[in-house]
Amino acid sequence: MDFTAPTGSGGMLQCPDLNLSGGLNVAIGASSVQSAAIQARAVFLSPDQNCWVTAGFNPTASVGAGSFFLPQGAMLTLPIQPGWKIAVIQTSAAGNLPIVPCTYPN
Repeated sequence: MDFTAPTGSGGMLQCPDLNLSGGLNVAIGASSVQSAAIQARAVFLSPDQNCWVTAGFNPTASVGAGSFFLPQGAMLTLPIQPGWKIAVIQTSAAGNLPIVPCTYPN
């Protein structure tokens, strides 16, 4: 049996390459906090507390409309534009949001 990774043909999804050395951490708190600008086409997010997240050139996260809920322990690959930032705000408890830039293989 062949267990090689999908190549993206035949409708299969490609798995992004994680740039772990380029990752950053944003503290999740009671007010919206932005990451630094990210030069990637996607990011991998995995918070250690429930939070609300948004993205853009100058984003402000809010609890509700304009942001999306990301539960504790979730793993999400989010497409972004190069130069965007990720903003995050806590649901009820402070924590951390690791952000890992991704690239898609050719």
